[in-house]
Amino acid sequence: MSSDMMVTLNNGMKMPIIGLGTYLTPDDVVPADVVAGIKAGYRYIDTAFIYGNHHGVGQGIAQAIKEGLVTREELFVTTKLWLTQFRPEAVKPAVQEMLKTLQLDYVDQLLMHWPCPMKNVEGKMEPETSVKITDTWKALEGLVDDGLVGISANVAGLRPM
Repeated sequence: MSSDMMVTLNNGMKMPIIGLGTYLTPDDVVPADVVAGIKAGYRYIDTAFIYGNHHGVGQGIAQAIKEGLVTREELFVTTKLWLTQFRPEAVKPAVQEMLKTLQLDYVDQLLMHWPCPMKNVEGKMEPETSVKITDTWKALEGLVDDGLVGISANVAGLRPM
């Protein structure tokens, strides 16, 4: 992708300005879509835990790399932490499971999919008031330090801590 189709982030990483979204794409269909997208020039792949298609997205990426269409370093992969995974002690295990399912060593960007933590109480989603989103943020920053995530961000746009 040409450099005029990229934005430089504040940490120096380059991110494509156009991405292939995978929302509502079934896990058995998404591998072919990812490969077709990469063949068409997409280098930014967007997915999320809640989409239920990490396995297929990972298959598509692996296939494209195996076919020599792209290297992992040429891709910018974003996924999202679901709102029930915001407890700081749950963040790293959740991301490690996502990476395993995606068949990746790291994601380029990890977002908090929702601006507030929630918990499942008898099948209903309720606010998780005991979790501070700044603590979740700190756990995400630890994943950057560990090399599992290139950058982390919150959709709600936290101020600097």
